[in-house]
Amino acid sequence: MAATPELAERVLRQICDMFSTGDASAADRVFAPEYVDHQGLRGEKIRGPAGFRRVVEAARSAYAALDVRFADMQTEGDRITARFHWLGTAKDGGRATERETAEVLRIAGGRVVEHWGTRVS
Repeated sequence: MAATPELAERVLRQICDMFSTGDASAADRVFAPEYVDHQGLRGEKIRGPAGFRRVVEAARSAYAALDVRFADMQTEGDRITARFHWLGTAKDGGRATERETAEVLRIAGGRVVEHWGTRVS
């Protein structure tokens, strides 16, 4: 299935919302059961919607406030690429944190089946 711009925007908004709110209840709709996060979490392989929920929990446990947005979205074939902007307030000391990441998602059947990501700044 091709990753249309409409599908890409919907998927990216849902992912950003899950990180920003901490409510990852949409994970089963966004991520396929065979989902693999090649970036991982502290060396741990992340698989399926439950794995993604653990990533959201880890992010939210580190930040008292977190706002995640996407920019520079592109689609090609079954891939979505985007830049994520993360702005948060750390729970340990309350210092503000800002970073950008580059994300690549592969879509099949309308859901995310693979993810690769890296910190840009």
